[in-house]
Amino acid sequence: MKKVLIFGGTTEGREIAKIISEKGIFVVYSVATEYGKDVLNIKNNNIEVKTGRMTEYDIKEYLENNHFDFVVDATHPYAVDVSRNIKGACSKTNNNYIRLLRQESPRANAIYVDSIEEACLVADTGNVLAATGSKEIKKYQSLKDYKTRLFARVLPSETSVNDCLNAGVPGEHIIESFGAVSVDENMEVIKKYNIKTLITKDGGKNGGFEEKCKAAENMGIKLICIKRPFEEKGYSIEEVTKYILGE
Repeated sequence: MKKVLIFGGTTEGREIAKIISEKGIFVVYSVATEYGKDVLNIKNNNIEVKTGRMTEYDIKEYLENNHFDFVVDATHPYAVDVSRNIKGACSKTNNNYIRLLRQESPRANAIYVDSIEEACLVADTGNVLAATGSKEIKKYQSLKDYKTRLFARVLPSETSVNDCLNAGVPGEHIIESFGAVSVDENMEVIKKYNIKTLITKDGGKNGGFEEKCKAAENMGIKLICIKRPFEEKGYSIEEVTKYILGE
């Protein structure tokens, strides 16, 4: 039986884990948090879930102690350090590394910038909705009057909320939400908190990027998108599946 290690935490990771495990391939699905494990929601004997963050050394050691036919990097396009660690560990252990990458979704109504700090400069007036996750929320401290202007939409987890609180975001400005949301739900948040600028990342179709763009357009507010860190070569779910199955 083929054995595949998938670094997931994304819709694409869950999809390919489901597809290939149902084809009789044994999958170890690696996620950083318990939330990533909970949303996997796949129950069959061909899947084992591994939780916890790993350094390049940890990944290298794990690969040396376990045989895998393929290692699939299905992490988020902006998780640069994680991808670098996976790729580095695979290179040192001669494992077959495959990058599963979601496509970009360029939008004409978005202002593209290179960093959160640059986005904060562009967001010159009014309330700001940060929809870029909690990991880099401290970078929004460069936003003028951020304690009164900044609203953060993050996953409903203790870690995410604490990241925001530790960055000085008031509790009443923290909006807990599961993953991608609809256009209407985005519009409700924009209206409720009188948002004038929405800052996001290009998470692609599965990341709810289109819905955020459409909501910003409908509400007539400024939309700022953080560019992806660099142009990365990757493959679609269909291409990776065929490669692993040998089709």
